[in-house]
Formats: sequence, C-alpha cells, structure tokens
Amino acid sequence: MDTNFKINNGYLSSYEGNDQIVTIPEDVTFIKYHTFEYCTSLKKIIISNNVKTIEICFTSGCVNLEEIHLGRSVADLKSSVFNNIKNLAKITCDKDNPNFASDEYGALYSKDFKTLIFVPINIKLKSYRVSPKTQIIGPGAFANNNLEEVILNEGIIEIGKEAFAHSHIKDIKLPKSLKRIKAEAFSGINIPSIYLPDGVEEVGAQAFIGIKDIYLEGTIKSGFIKDSYREVENDHPFSYYGYGGSSTSTEHTPGWLATFQTVHENIPYEEYLKLRR
Repeated sequence: MDTNFKINNGYLSSYEGNDQIVTIPEDVTFIKYHTFEYCTSLKKIIISNNVKTIEICFTSGCVNLEEIHLGRSVADLKSSVFNNIKNLAKITCDKDNPNFASDEYGALYSKDFKTLIFVPINIKLKSYRVSPKTQIIGPGAFANNNLEEVILNEGIIEIGKEAFAHSHIKDIKLPKSLKRIKAEAFSGINIPSIYLPDGVEEVGAQAFIGIKDIYLEGTIKSGFIKDSYREVENDHPFSYYGYGGSSTSTEHTPGWLATFQTVHENIPYEEYLKLRR
C-alpha cells in the first residue's frame, strides 16, 4: 500500500508524495476537499474506477496539473471541481462512465452531451466549437478560460451561472434558440457589447457586468431589464439598445443605471436585424 495516501473507510483526505503522475488507489470511493493541496510536482491525476465523489478544490494550488482522467464510477462532481486549476489542459473520461463523457479536445460533458460541464482553463485551442448536441452550458463551464472564441450551436437554451465569467473571449454570438441566461453568466469579460436574440426570456442578476452595450433583437418579457441588473455596482453603467418603438423602452425606471436607447427608427425591422448580426 502506498503510504503517501491518507485513506479512512474509502475517504481519501491527503496525499504527501511528489510524483508527477498519481493514480488513486482502488479502495478509494471519495476524494475530499484539498486532498492534493499545493502538490506542485503533480501533472496528471488518474481517478480510479471505484471513486464516486470528488469534492471541490481537491487540487487547489496544483499549479502544474495539466490532465485529469475520470474513472467509470465518478457520479458526483461540479464544474467548480476544476475551475481553479489554471494549467489544466485536458479532462478525459472512462468510456464506460454512465454519467460523463469527454470530447477529443478534453472538454467534459454529460454522457448524452446535452450539458457542457467544463472546458479546461488552459485547453490547447484558441477557438472551441460546442457539441451540436448541447442544450445547456453549465455553471462555470468557461469561467476564467483562456479561449479567444467560443462557437455556440443552435439548440442551446440555457447559459448557466458564471458560465463565461472572467473568461478571455473576444466576441461571442448567442444562438437564436437561447431562452435563459443565468446570474453573472458573462460578468467580467472584456467585450464591449453583446447581442441578445428575440427568444431570450430570462436574464439573471448581474449577467453582463462589465459589458457596456447590450443590443436587443426585439421586445422582451416584462421586468427583463430590472431583473438582469438588480444589485448592480455603481461603477458599471450600461445601455440597452433596441429597435425604435420597442416596448422595452417603457420598462426603464428612473434611478436604474440602465438606459434604453432606440436606434435605426427610420429603417424596416428586418434591416435592423441584419445590422446587428
């Protein structure tokens, strides 16, 4: 038995070795918070086939960790398990895992590819195209990511909380199928504007913090503007832009940081849409 591992009744709580590649022992079923904290020599972790649960921050401070392999029994994990691993380039998954799958680039999905769970922060690409099967971009899926471009497929209906927060994308086109944008989904990204398709029905709090201009394809549900920027910081003013005559303008309330401006009032609506694409 490897004495570098501290295991109690299947719970792995710490590792005291300095190997570059570590395979989790077969008697482990649960990997606890901070198990590999500051294991700076570590480059790859192989999660064995009996591990079912991985707690968040299990690799905090592992600055050289590049790859994680998930065994076939992993069932309980969230994107936050990975989102502080700055050099992580690839996640692979046992083909017999019934819950998760990875693509050829090392991004992690639900088994049916309907939910994108996480794209490694340091994935070896500049541009990434989401699977055409995907319907949900999970919470934190691209948080802090170094990608410059993400291509979203038609069919996506939800972008999760903090999905693109503090990522390095330079531009993004939202699909017409999109219905829901959760809280802080695009907060802290360095793009000047974003274009919202007509079908968007829900925008969570502070979804666009740091984006100055938000263009609307058409009218939107009552309360959309207020809900999308409640509790906004005073140093983040922003503007909504919509087609002249949009009912959105009537929802502006004095005191909000948002302003609503109509544009291109003298052209047909279809021509306005072309300008915004």
